[in-house]
Parts: sequence; structure tokens; C-alpha cells
Amino acid sequence: MSYDYCNIHRSGSESLLLSMVRIPNSFYHKAKGLLGERETKHTNMLFKKCNNIHMIGMKIPLDILFLSNEGVIVKSIPNLQPWRVAICFKATMTLELASGSIKKMGLKQNMKLEIKECN
Repeated sequence: MSYDYCNIHRSGSESLLLSMVRIPNSFYHKAKGLLGERETKHTNMLFKKCNNIHMIGMKIPLDILFLSNEGVIVKSIPNLQPWRVAICFKATMTLELASGSIKKMGLKQNMKLEIKECN
């Protein structure tokens, strides 16, 4: 299988923010990410051991959350446009979301998220 999956909750809450978030488990799928996707309505990806992303070759903008080991949002970038690069040296994970998700879910810096693996 080329992906693992997880659910993401706001810490201390049972309310589900994101379900079946893809976690690439091969170099190929991590490198490919959402490249080639034209819509991310139901496609969210969590990259572990990753503190930077590039949007080179992407067709759509994304919301980006950089997370610490504990799941704390250390940096958020709403609506990152194609052909851009983003990095956060404090982060150990990167979560890619459909553009507009950060605002819609009320996600803010220093908020803690719980990542519960489905496999």
C-alpha cells in the first residue's frame, strides 16, 4: 500500500476535523504529493519528517500547516499559490489542505491537533 491514513482532531475535543488523511509511505508518493491534482476537495495529506514543501508544477493553491512532533501548529500558510516554496525550521510535519480549510476550520498558530493513525 502506498499510503497510511489518519484522522485529525482538535486536541481535547472529540470533534473530527479531518478524516482519512493520506500519509505517503514511500519516497515516490512523498515526492509526488498532490502533484497533478486539479481539485483537493477530499484530498488532504500529512507528510511526516517534513518541514518544507514546494508547489512547483501544482495546478491549484493549498493551505499549509506546519506541525511540531506534538501536533502543535507552529506556522500556517493559507492559500499558498502554485510555483511557491514554504519552509518552517521548527516543524517536523507538514499538512496540506484544500485552500480555505484553515479559515473554515478556525485553525490557528499554537493550536494542538491530535493525529490518530487509522492503520
